[in-house]
Amino acid sequence: MGRAQVACPTLGQATVYRALKRLEGDGRVQRITDLDGRARFEVERAHHHHFHCRECDQVYDVPGCAARSPSALSQRLPKGFSLEGHEVWLRGVCASCR
Repeated sequence: MGRAQVACPTLGQATVYRALKRLEGDGRVQRITDLDGRARFEVERAHHHHFHCRECDQVYDVPGCAARSPSALSQRLPKGFSLEGHEVWLRGVCASCR
């Protein structure tokens, strides 16, 4: 929100969240919830995972997917379970903080 307020000093937090909710409802952004429960938003793109740096708190996109196919993940589920999706969060220290 800080960068947006530089461009528009009167911008309120409620306005930002209303806009994000509308964009999410329209399918133009996707809510990503990190392991600490904080919501982040990103423009919908191809499936990918995320890396969270514990030093600077930045989140980086990790292209691609470690799972070869949804069926490969489904085979690991307990009997009777149905896979609808997955998220992978990697944690560590980014190159800048190292």
